[in-house]
Amino acid sequence: MHYTYLEAADDGEVILEVVAFPEIVCAISPEDQSHGRTPAIAYDAVKNALQARISYNDEIPSPATAEASGKHVVLSPLDVVKLSLYAELRKRGCSRAEFAKLVAATPTTLSRALDLYHASRFEVISDMLGRLGLEVRTEVKIAKAQ
Repeated sequence: MHYTYLEAADDGEVILEVVAFPEIVCAISPEDQSHGRTPAIAYDAVKNALQARISYNDEIPSPATAEASGKHVVLSPLDVVKLSLYAELRKRGCSRAEFAKLVAATPTTLSRALDLYHASRFEVISDMLGRLGLEVRTEVKIAKAQ
């Protein structure tokens, strides 16, 4: 799962925009550019935007297609399963307390499972998804960087 970001020059600064998140527009300083920090800044911006949407119970934008032009922010597998759990919560339209009961979790455990910054255990979230009749499958593709 990934989101596309674009860089546009503007008076010596690079302006970073994430296609799926109109709220993300930030200037990348020449120093950050020269130290190759742009991908890390884009990743942080996307993760912050995703967490904000989860916190406010907003919709998560669809990820970019493989053919999308631009550079990509690739989310971790843990983030992907957390976002899948959140998508299922929204799909079912129930409260977080009701959803916690469905996945046999305490409200605190569910809150942590939906926190992209919490170091949750993958198998805990996979188990929650399993209680909803969903299965987590992984596929690893390793390719040379271009």
